[in-house]
Formats: sequence, structure tokens, C-alpha cells
Amino acid sequence: MNENNTKATRKANNSYRRKASLLATCLAIALLPLPIEAFQHPQKPQFKSPKTTSFLSSDVVRPNDVRFPLSTNSIIANLDTSFETNKNIQSNRAATNDSPSIVDKVMDSYLGPRILLASIACFYGTNFPLGSIMDQALPASAASSGRFLLAAMALSPFLARIQKEYIGMSLLAGCFTATGYVAQSIALVDISPATVSFLGAASVIWCPLLEKFVDKKPMGLSDRPQTWLAGILCVLGVGILELCGGAATAEGSGGLCIGMGMGDALALLQAICFSTGIFIAEKMVSKHPDQALPVTSIMVATTALISMVWALTDGWMGTPGWESMTLPGLFMDPSMREVAGAVVWTGIMSTSLSFFLETFSLQKVPPAEATVILSTEPLWAAGFASILLGESFGWNDYVGGVLILFACLATSLKPSDFQALLPQGAEDKAPQ
Repeated sequence: MNENNTKATRKANNSYRRKASLLATCLAIALLPLPIEAFQHPQKPQFKSPKTTSFLSSDVVRPNDVRFPLSTNSIIANLDTSFETNKNIQSNRAATNDSPSIVDKVMDSYLGPRILLASIACFYGTNFPLGSIMDQALPASAASSGRFLLAAMALSPFLARIQKEYIGMSLLAGCFTATGYVAQSIALVDISPATVSFLGAASVIWCPLLEKFVDKKPMGLSDRPQTWLAGILCVLGVGILELCGGAATAEGSGGLCIGMGMGDALALLQAICFSTGIFIAEKMVSKHPDQALPVTSIMVATTALISMVWALTDGWMGTPGWESMTLPGLFMDPSMREVAGAVVWTGIMSTSLSFFLETFSLQKVPPAEATVILSTEPLWAAGFASILLGESFGWNDYVGGVLILFACLATSLKPSDFQALLPQGAEDKAPQ
């Protein structure tokens, strides 16, 4: 018996070593070509066609599990431009008496695009509980490779539209995104989907740090009060989620659990990697938003490639029944129908289709409203985790989750909203 336990322990340790080595490899792939200082003065690509104002797509280039889509001022500026451009298009259509299609009527209505955005946030929220279902039935690498292979195939028509100048940067952003998804997939094995979702919102802190140290943007209290408020709320929320209540109370430790497990650390790593991928992609998309879907398609394809490499090196191929864990064998095994449905949903519906629909819905909704609607994603994730997995939540989950949600919502505020609270003399300095 002791020998069997020793073998099981050794096998588990080897599995963790493989996962850790994969994460280290992905990070190395992403960091080696980077001197990140190069992002301070990126070379502007030359295009023969005239520059046109395109619809905002920086949300589209964000990975679908990131709950902080509007984290930079340039993204919000793009949203404002896109929203105003769309209003001009509607005015021109009215002046020429063009007959709008049914889709145009729905998207030009007040509720149409907002309901679509809420549906997209709901779709994104399903990724966490469905990811947990997949990880319980499949190796995490098999679940990720199947999901992103389908997503990459769905977005492949946009690959040919990428400008050559953006291929390298898109691959780099894709490496960070892939590392985030690998971390997320492994984290879902150890901790609840709701916790993974809420901890992923720590990007609210990482994005401003990148702006501060890479772009050298001012981050003083009078310059970005909303960022400071969001950061404080996020730190408090993560602290309450990790240090209070939960299983520690049940064990009689007085409701305080000082330790942080591997799953929690990986959930925070996903936020760092996702945010960095978005930061790189935003550098490209901010000047040419029409490149959003092509950039996204390369990022998803890169994620699919790294996930497949992970699957090939994870050690489960060649074991009995491994054919049922891969595509297309997953669809042919009757016992895997639920898992196959989860793979299809997360790959097609809540990844590629949601990216595509989000592009159009963001044309119609002002940035502050879009931030609020999309920031409900962690709530959807927690709700689906409760319905599909029967998860129960402690007081720390509710309080920590609400604080993190408020941190996301705080980013939709403007410095001018804080003028009454800023120190005397800083009000005039605060940007509007």
C-alpha cells in the first residue's frame, strides 16, 4: 500500500512538473522576443489605403475570459469615436431614406445592442463552469486543445486580412494569451470556477502598471483617481476571497486562511497574462481598429497551437481510451456527449462567435455602459457554477466578488467625477 501511495505521489509530482515546465516555456516564448520597452515607441505601419475611422474592437482582441475590457484611456477614446461614427452613419441613412434591414432595426434600437452585450457577457460567464466540467472528464490539455482548435477554425477566415507588420506582435500577444488560458485551465482543476473568474479580474491592477512602466503614463491620484479606486477595491476583494471564511472556517481555524494554493496563484497568473496580451494587441488595434478580428484570429490560432503542444507532451496520449479525449473521437463516444457539447459551446459560441458579435454591439453602445454590462461576467460565471455544478458560496465569496465587480465598474468613471474629492489645487489638473 505504501508503495502504491509513493507511486501515486510521484505521478502527481511529475504531472505538476510537466505543467510548471509548460507554463515556464510559454512565458519564455512570450518574453524572449520582447524587449517590452519597444512598446513605448512602436513603429507605425505604412498603409496605402487612406485611414478610416473604424469601429472599436479592442474588446474583441481581449480574451473572452477577461472581465476588464475597457482598461485604458485609448480604448475608451476609440469607443467614443466609434459611437459617434455610428451615429453619423444612422443620420446619413435617414437623410437618404435607405430602408434598414431587420438586423439594422434591432441594432439601431436602444435595447437591441444592450441585450446583445448582456448575452455576450453571459456567454463568457459559461466558460468557467463548462471549463471545470471539461477538466473533470478530460486532461486539462485535451480540453483546451479541443476548445481552441474549434475556435481557431471558426475565426480562420480573418487570418488572411492581417497586415504583415502585425503578424509578429500578434503572435507575441497570442503567446501571453495562451499562457493565460493554460493557467486558467489548470486552476479550474484545483479551485472553483467562480473563484477563478473573480481572481481573473485582477487585471484591473496589472493593466495600469503596464501603462505606468511601459507607456510612462502619469498615474498620480489626481491623474487617474478611478484607477486607484479600482485597484484598492480589487486588492480588498482578492484579499477577502483568499484570506477569509471558506473552508478554513469549517476546519475551525477561526475563519482565517493565510495560505494561497497553486490554483489561486494560477488564477492570478491568468489575469497577468491576459492583460499583457491585451496590452500588446491594443497597441496595434488602437491605430487601425479594422485589424481587430485578424489580430484576434492569430491570437486564438496561437493559443490552439500551444494547447496542442501541451496535449502532445502531457503524457495522456497512448493511455487506454485516449482516442475519446481528442477530436473527432470526442464526438463519437456516447459517454462523452456532455463534454463534447461543452467543448463545442466554449470553442464556437463563447469564444469565436462572441468575439464576432461583440464587434458589432460595441458600435452602438457608449463606452461607460459597455463597461458596466460586460463587467457582469463574473456574476454570470458564479451563477452558472451554482446551477451547473451545485456550488455554494460563503460570505467571503459574496463580499469579495462584489468588491471586485465594483473595481471593474469604477474604471468607467472619469477623473472629473472625482473633482469634489480631489485635494485643493488638483481639480484643475485632473483631465476631463
